[in-house]
Amino acid sequence: MRLHEAIGKRLYDLTIEYGMTYYQLSKISGIPQTTIKDIASGRSKSTGIKNIEKISISFGINIRDFFNDEVFDCLTEIGR
Repeated sequence: MRLHEAIGKRLYDLTIEYGMTYYQLSKISGIPQTTIKDIASGRSKSTGIKNIEKISISFGINIRDFFNDEVFDCLTEIGR
């Protein structure tokens, strides 16, 4: 799994865990809903740390907690 795919999976998993829709996350984080959908689907290959921070804050977690998940243990490529 590539990094952008792992970030998307983590975002999807958090929305399920917290019972939050992409629309709700968009309103709380200030990130456009289309951007959130692109991140969650893995279409966004260059998610910035600022957006990850906004997403994390929206879930009430910090960036360390965002990346502290087993989905990031199986990265095959970072970049490209």
